[in-house]
Amino acid sequence: MHHAHVCLLPAEILCDIFTAIHKNGSKPNSRATVAALARTCRTFQEPALDVLWRDIEGFKPLLSCLPEGVVIRTTEGKLTLKRFIFAGEWKIFGQYTLRIHSLTIDVRDLNTISDQVVQAFMSTPSSLFPNLRRLHWSDDRDCFFPLLRTFIVPTIRSMTLRSTFKPWSTSFAKSALLASLGARCPSIQRFNCAYSGHPEDTSAAICEAVCGWRDLVHLTTGVLNTQALAHLASLPSLKSLHFRSYDFVDDPRLKPIPTFISELEEMFIGATSLSHLTRCLKNPLWSPHFGYLLGCIRPIKVFT
Repeated sequence: MHHAHVCLLPAEILCDIFTAIHKNGSKPNSRATVAALARTCRTFQEPALDVLWRDIEGFKPLLSCLPEGVVIRTTEGKLTLKRFIFAGEWKIFGQYTLRIHSLTIDVRDLNTISDQVVQAFMSTPSSLFPNLRRLHWSDDRDCFFPLLRTFIVPTIRSMTLRSTFKPWSTSFAKSALLASLGARCPSIQRFNCAYSGHPEDTSAAICEAVCGWRDLVHLTTGVLNTQALAHLASLPSLKSLHFRSYDFVDDPRLKPIPTFISELEEMFIGATSLSHLTRCLKNPLWSPHFGYLLGCIRPIKVFT
């Protein structure tokens, strides 16, 4: 039986092979193995690099693209830049970052970079991550929001915004960012941001974003007003909805919420008390069919 040489395999097959090697957690040098494959021959280079750069955590991999001696450490141990980055270096930088589909940044990553690194990333000649699909940001500090905004691109489909161990606290910067996401990231399918604070201050920003998304599948957030719930009820794609209730259910001036047309698989409703949750579910704003749908959901989890 004739067997094709591995170098003659299609790039898609090579990518699957290299992905399997990279994800083999039983071998600590799996990433180094894929990196070695990228240097083996031209046929392996592109699919191997795609695998290596698909999912990135922190800033160290990004800064490793720069020439030796450009990235140094401060006396506090933070990563900083000895000089600004030249246009040709940004071009090389972009050859790697265009492969990134998932980016995870947390408080520890932000604590390891200097202001010079932040300013450099905010001054790139073009988008850092033109093909980013997933962004996970775990930090609550407004001072890093200008950097976060540069990471937000229209290609993102999954986004998580949170603090390390708790929901985001209310601020003008956070509300302004949240309100812009519907227009900045119109293809969002999964969104997770528990935004804490007074409901009247937080729900407007969240709902401005939610009403701009038409392909939502999973949504976990804070307080939603009736406008946002009505929009979500019209989305056939919605499978999972987690939100907090508020006293809007007692306002007779608000229009009834239509029946959810999607086949919801789970719904989590947060309420300030069990009595408030009961009023929420019995209120005329909820259609009878929606109440029946809640009764059919498995598993149903209610937290107060």
